[in-house]
Amino acid sequence: MVGNDIIDVRKAREEFRQKHPRFIGKLFTAAEQSYIEESSDRILMLWRLWSIKESAYKLFIQQGGQRFFNPQKIKCVVDGNDSLASIDAFSCKVTSKITSDYIFSYTPTPNDSVISKQIQMESINRLEQSKALCFLLREEVSKHLNLSADEVSIKKNTKGVPLLYVNNTRLNYSMSLSHHGNFGAYSICKS
Repeated sequence: MVGNDIIDVRKAREEFRQKHPRFIGKLFTAAEQSYIEESSDRILMLWRLWSIKESAYKLFIQQGGQRFFNPQKIKCVVDGNDSLASIDAFSCKVTSKITSDYIFSYTPTPNDSVISKQIQMESINRLEQSKALCFLLREEVSKHLNLSADEVSIKKNTKGVPLLYVNNTRLNYSMSLSHHGNFGAYSICKS
């Protein structure tokens, strides 16, 4: 199973200027706020932490956790490019890739072979981005299965977790999609 998140760095810097001063205190624990304060690029660290939380949350839900909105409940410990995120008794490793354009974080479970792609999107329309990412992910899976992309579909379960199907048969793959600003990403792994 895999969770991921991508942050457009330029857009994130613009969005941060519009946030209320108490924004950081509502989303991040005291330890995470220390990471932000001690960072040479506070805004980049803030959005990296958010990306880690989003990735861990997606994996948590895929593994049967209940949905919630309390970002402080997701606790992050940062160590280089890798981090540890925990939600109650659940914990996972999160790897972040930081470029001048985007922050990409993903969190595979042990022994999963993950394929992740980061894409610069032509449109900033969220619906168009979602459709484009779904198509690219279906193409990726279809290549591995020697099928046409039209034979692969994505359906959400009752918890809103996207699942892959060929015809009406669920595939033994997990997936995660994310987009923000001009960037999108998908991750898939055979479970």
